[in-house]
Amino acid sequence: MSKQYNVLKKYKILHLSNNLVSGGAGKAARTINKALQEAGMQSKMLDLPLTSQWDKFKNTFRAYFDKVPLQFYQRVSKTAFSTANIGIGLSQFDCVKESDIIHLHWVQQGYMGFKDLRYLASAGKKVFINMHDSWWLSGGCHVTHGCNHWEANCGFCPQLNSRRANDLSRRIFIKKRAILSSINPTIICASHWMHERACSSPMFNGFKIVRIPYCIDLEKYRPVNQRFAREKLNLPIEKKLILFGSVDLDDPNKGFHYFRDAVNAIPGNEVEVILFGNLKEGNLFLNKKSNNMGHVSDEEMLVLIYSAADVFVAPSLEDNFPNTVLESISCGTPVVAFDIGGMPDMIVHSKNGFLAQKGNVSELSQGMIECLNDEVGMKTFARNKALESFSYSTLVNLFTQIYQ
Repeated sequence: MSKQYNVLKKYKILHLSNNLVSGGAGKAARTINKALQEAGMQSKMLDLPLTSQWDKFKNTFRAYFDKVPLQFYQRVSKTAFSTANIGIGLSQFDCVKESDIIHLHWVQQGYMGFKDLRYLASAGKKVFINMHDSWWLSGGCHVTHGCNHWEANCGFCPQLNSRRANDLSRRIFIKKRAILSSINPTIICASHWMHERACSSPMFNGFKIVRIPYCIDLEKYRPVNQRFAREKLNLPIEKKLILFGSVDLDDPNKGFHYFRDAVNAIPGNEVEVILFGNLKEGNLFLNKKSNNMGHVSDEEMLVLIYSAADVFVAPSLEDNFPNTVLESISCGTPVVAFDIGGMPDMIVHSKNGFLAQKGNVSELSQGMIECLNDEVGMKTFARNKALESFSYSTLVNLFTQIYQ
């Protein structure tokens, strides 16, 4: 391993991820980049410039132009759907030309188009694709919402409200498959769930598919004394605090309505709620007092919020490997979630959290109560799980093997 590792240090690794889009995928990409840098590798990100008005105009135009083909469809779902209709033009960047390894992450909504993918194929680059959501295996959607048309080349897309086989989703699927075949990338999946989907998709027939979980900065995301955290955040000291947070809490996939109903079912007035993220106050309808932290980008504040809570709840309906769950257990706070996606990769049932049946509000509520009462040392187990499974060194060792 050490010989391979020293050889790999000579290679230039470039990570591509749309820095204009906030969310867990971009955060995961930057964490991977940082872990590789700290291990001594020549790794860096290609960010879109944001300084001049012209830069801002181009970025806005690309994001808009990517959605133009969607205007011909009466969409049912308003979650993200990307067409790869336009990109930044990778061939103009010296860092792309000079790189030995191109590592693709969340590159949609105008960052990378099919023309850029064709360039990577013609340039003969060694390409790796991190599957942060389902876009790479689908005909355009990022969250499949239970649809399995991606298993048969898409078409009849429910998100487009399409009744045609040869609709936009199928045309994108076929074009994407053809270009990827010429690139022959290695597909990287963080969760067992995404790995199974990738192996089942005709998009990746013949490609190497591996599983590498996300990592986290365990020195930054660490347990803080709960009383100290609550005092710093002006939160009640003696109450039981339940946390719910995401970039966009109004996203139906994040399951806030399940959280609300489950919290409302907990008896007594000893419980309060902490929220962080973008959320319309009028949509709360909670019978417990809520402490809304708003949008939080400062990581030290996030650490305080996780440490102040007794339990974090993540009732997503489809999720690959949410950073919030990883951050919470790293801070020693147990997590309650539905038993979906990558949740079982991080949550050991009744050890560092609780896995409820998807959509079961009663079990979600039961899980919160179990974690609030914590009779098995969940906080200690949560931190130990993060230390054992999601450290920088674990990730670097795995990437060293596949980059070779």
